Amino acid sequence: MLTHLLFSACAHGGREPDALEQEDLSVAFLESVAPQDLPLELHTLMPDLAAGLLAYLEAEGRLGGGREMGTYLKALRGKYMEAATAKPVPIKNTATKLGRNDPCPCGSGKKYKKCCIKLG
Repeated sequence: MLTHLLFSACAHGGREPDALEQEDLSVAFLESVAPQDLPLELHTLMPDLAAGLLAYLEAEGRLGGGREMGTYLKALRGKYMEAATAKPVPIKNTATKLGRNDPCPCGSGKKYKKCCIKLG
């Protein structure tokens, strides 16, 4: 998940790992990592794990400002947990239902029941 976080952050900003910004990490953290189907215990630890990884990368000289960005991700813990435990929003069909006696949507001029209903 931690490498997924880094890949998503790089893809979001179109940047290399050494040039990541807080916005890239926060979007990846909340929109890419949080929705993953993980045990609740792991979701609870994820902000601390991500902060530890960023601090390690800064200590290795591979990421500037890693500790600061890790602190920022820890501050997003509430939003992260909200996104991680949110139920998916159901998709509702807003189109009107096509009746058998309505004109066929293919444009043939026939009624739907005499045209494309056989294909469905």
